[in-house]
Amino acid sequence: MHQPLRFAFLLSALLGAVPDAAGFFANGSWPATAVDGPTPASGVPITLTWSIVADGVPIPSLGPSPGRANNLAAVFDGLIGGSGVPDVVDKPWFALIEDSFDRWAELSGVTLLYEPNDDGQPLGAAPGVPGVRGDIRLAGASIDGVGTALGQSGYLPDGDITLDTSEAAYFGDPTDDYLRFRHTLMHEIGHSLGLGHTESFNALVLMSPTASTAFDGPQFDDLRGAHQLYGDAYEKQAAAGNNAPGSATPLGALAIGGSLQIGGDVPASSAPIGPQQTDFVSITNQSDEDYFAFTIAEPASVDLTLTPVGRTYSERSNPSDLYTTVNSARQSDLSLQLYRAAGGTPVLLATAAAAGLGVAESLLGVELSLPGEYLVRVAGGADSVQFYSLAIAAEAVVIDPPTLVGDFNQDGLVDAADYSVWRDLLGTSTPLANAPDSPGIVDQADYQSWRTAFGGRLEAAGVTPVPEPASVTFCIVVAALTYVRRTAWL
Repeated sequence: MHQPLRFAFLLSALLGAVPDAAGFFANGSWPATAVDGPTPASGVPITLTWSIVADGVPIPSLGPSPGRANNLAAVFDGLIGGSGVPDVVDKPWFALIEDSFDRWAELSGVTLLYEPNDDGQPLGAAPGVPGVRGDIRLAGASIDGVGTALGQSGYLPDGDITLDTSEAAYFGDPTDDYLRFRHTLMHEIGHSLGLGHTESFNALVLMSPTASTAFDGPQFDDLRGAHQLYGDAYEKQAAAGNNAPGSATPLGALAIGGSLQIGGDVPASSAPIGPQQTDFVSITNQSDEDYFAFTIAEPASVDLTLTPVGRTYSERSNPSDLYTTVNSARQSDLSLQLYRAAGGTPVLLATAAAAGLGVAESLLGVELSLPGEYLVRVAGGADSVQFYSLAIAAEAVVIDPPTLVGDFNQDGLVDAADYSVWRDLLGTSTPLANAPDSPGIVDQADYQSWRTAFGGRLEAAGVTPVPEPASVTFCIVVAALTYVRRTAWL
């Protein structure tokens, strides 16, 4: 419920501060939902349904006074339009409600689904049931007149929302696509997810008890709370989240000279998070781990950088409390690992975990010689939500071709032709290819290298060793070459 602040904001230096506090204020996560049934501990994605209550349904929490039954549709039909439209989804204000729920869903691990049915049970009296009513039920009524509360929601597992329809002038303002209405509803949805009030004098907070039109939708501290409760949006891509190699979030193909990045929308300053920003990723607690997959089509040298992100700000959950300082980039010490996906069990290639709390971890110049799929694992060392960004870049890797000692003419074979090259260059300083034992002057040592390697050949996979029977061939070849040479001297 929105209430005017009773105290003016004071400087944190006067109020005191506690360094590296967790920030936000959570009342806990949903213990069960209509779709999921009983839900796991905090930090795991869930699915919630929401429905719109029919006008006339009683709202017991407001008491029996006149006007305390739901009148949401009648009021918003008059404010925005929709009178005479039988289906609520076709009313022009329905899209504003749907967008408000969807905004929380695209920023966190919560899936919010519209339930088209609502059986008219009194608000706050019944849990969600598929095909019957939503987990979160939306209604409207006069709460306390104009100018004070804008809405209210229950404490979990009662997530039902009542908007104060006596604030018709406030909700009916069409500025910025009815921002005042949407902000109020998104604030109350935050309560329905389990978030309590927090206030800050140097950060934007949707869950502040005072309404603001300086930004649009949940802000960074709000997201930190939602992620702590339900994880990030990437967790929803698999039934059990992306906590295992088999359910890694696919990042796509990494091309030579290209890069892949996630988590890039966290603001570095007090700038607001805009409606188009959706790229936020975090580690929730010590048991949370994030896996990401990428592929390469050719050998590459890759650089990976894992950066804890966030800013420092002050906040409190009660006007009578001291402000606490929140350094959101120093909540959990992150670690980074790179694996090659090798069928059943991934093969660990490299680890970075020594940089320390709040400092980026990097793996630089890791050579990946095999095309295929690779996995990145991110984990944390504390039970506190840590947002991060992950960047992966690839460059071409220069692989020196295998050499074949004694292959003086570089045709991939050590044979009589190489002897001829050595013989013709004997005693000169002409460079002789594949002659590592005697650089400089071509001499007898080069002959010995050729003799030792005689019969070898260079295949695509490397050097094929000289077979034992080659010694017989060697003797025949040398004899023949010696005879040819002596004949030439006659």
